[in-house]
Amino acid sequence: MAELTRKDVILCLNGNRNLMSVDLSGLDLSGLDLRFTHFENANLAHAKLAHAQLIGAFLRNANLQGADLYRANLTGADLRGTNFDHACLTDAILTAAQLEGAQLATADISGVIRTRESLWQSTSV
Repeated sequence: MAELTRKDVILCLNGNRNLMSVDLSGLDLSGLDLRFTHFENANLAHAKLAHAQLIGAFLRNANLQGADLYRANLTGADLRGTNFDHACLTDAILTAAQLEGAQLATADISGVIRTRESLWQSTSV
């Protein structure tokens, strides 16, 4: 279970936006402005991130297994090596997102918005 609360995360967003390697599993972060936040190696398994603004966020090698990213905006996010097993990415925006090595094979990616700039190479879909 998460070591921080939603309130703790909101306080961090007013500071340096560094949540690297933090356990945020199961936390409800839906609707938050998480732009340019550093989540490298963070555990966001089963976190609720629906409608979250993750524009330019750094989620490299993060665990988003079973996370709810319904209609999340991940434009320009660094998602390389991220685990999306069984995650909900329905209607998420992945324009210009970096997805090399991301694990998407069991994720729900129906309705995902992406462009040619989204880097899907070497992604397990």
